[in-house]
Amino acid sequence: MGRQSTRANKNIYQICREECELTREKASEMMTGVSASRIEKIEYNLQDPTPYDIVQMADCYKRPDLCLSLIHISEPTRRTPI
Repeated sequence: MGRQSTRANKNIYQICREECELTREKASEMMTGVSASRIEKIEYNLQDPTPYDIVQMADCYKRPDLCLSLIHISEPTRRTPI
């Protein structure tokens, strides 16, 4: 594996990738349509991941829990009687 980051403020995507002992390049090769530079931008919080990116990373890193960020729980619609 390449050099491991010593950053203190790693996001969940970088932590998961490093736990799998993958470089960004290797992870990118295992994903469809997600480049190593895109992974870097997501990990450095320079770009927000799309739902597609999240699903690809969840599959590659074997972490289905990453998809939980895609679930939006909203308050039920309330109607006032007329």
